[in-house]
Amino acid sequence: WLSKYRHHLVIVSSNSGLIGFNQPNLSLYMIPDPKLKKNISRTEWNKSCENVMYRAIYTHLPSTFIFDGPYPYRGVLNAISSATDMKSIWIQSERTNQEVIAKSSSHFTVTRVLNSLENSQLTLTNKKRSYHSLTNKVLVATGYGIHEDLQKTPTLVLKILSGYEKLEVIGVKKYTDASPSHQFDEYWSEVMSNPEMNLLQAAIVSDNIDLISKLHGLMIPTLCILHKKTTTDVHRLIQSLANSGTLFVAQQHETEEIELYIQALLNREWNLSITQRGTISSKATLLQDIIQN
Repeated sequence: WLSKYRHHLVIVSSNSGLIGFNQPNLSLYMIPDPKLKKNISRTEWNKSCENVMYRAIYTHLPSTFIFDGPYPYRGVLNAISSATDMKSIWIQSERTNQEVIAKSSSHFTVTRVLNSLENSQLTLTNKKRSYHSLTNKVLVATGYGIHEDLQKTPTLVLKILSGYEKLEVIGVKKYTDASPSHQFDEYWSEVMSNPEMNLLQAAIVSDNIDLISKLHGLMIPTLCILHKKTTTDVHRLIQSLANSGTLFVAQQHETEEIELYIQALLNREWNLSITQRGTISSKATLLQDIIQN
């Protein structure tokens, strides 16, 4: 798309992994990660975000603006509202809160919902994990995402994991208490783009479809512990993905099932056997299709 005449892409992002990313016909603007909240108030962050986005918009005068995310911050809305001739598209996921949609949709010309399992199929892969490629690293990311402040790490999960020797338990830094817990050997400040994710032996997560899909694509056996506020649609999507065999799903109160699933994830033979059935090959709608439509 970028190689075509007069095509130019402008990225505004808080993802520090993009720093140094260099492509012809591409411009990159960085904003601070709003979730880190380091010495900056929400008002100050929104003002900073608005200024950066305003500068990017009026420097490049794009025909189309695409916001990809579940929550458009006030700084984003203010910046795009100032460019009345620019087409604005909001790409939502199945996790986007309905109240947020009702409040913010009017700021966009078009809204699109991209299902994480949309047009996906189960396909075999040649890249299979071997016995020697397994590590003892387990990611515990319950509460990561939409239920960040509601779903803490279940005591049962940590108790079960503590019974295994030489296990490296990884927590999520920005969703944990300020004082590190002795039950975690390591903390990740970023999960989705962490280069060490493919080294995991297993993961225990909440109902974050994006994270579950990423883990599934890497053939990481995963246990999803649903939250009591997990919506019916999200539950259905997760259950559909679980049919491939690499994902276990349990409710918070199903303690016996949770213990059995964790035993399966940490059993190296079983861990390998449930990753040999293939992975989901996503065929998400391309950006140029969204722009053209």
